[in-house]
Amino acid sequence: MHNMYQQINALPNLEKVTIQKIISTRENQILELISHGLSTKDISKKLFLSKSTIESHRQNLLNKMDCKNVAQLIRRGFELKLLTATL
Repeated sequence: MHNMYQQINALPNLEKVTIQKIISTRENQILELISHGLSTKDISKKLFLSKSTIESHRQNLLNKMDCKNVAQLIRRGFELKLLTATL
């Protein structure tokens, strides 16, 4: 069985938007904050959540997007258009 990222990556670009339905709003929010360089501790303070909750969301993102580390997670976020470059 293919993992979720491989299945989504095989889709045409317009259909990749479906990943947004798979990743929760909170996970998407945390992905955005990670991409801005915030640590788990900083994110937990900003969102008024425990560090363990943020760690769980981070691990869920890594699993759902088939990533081994945060650098790969951010790259996939851009590839799937979950993240956009802002100056």
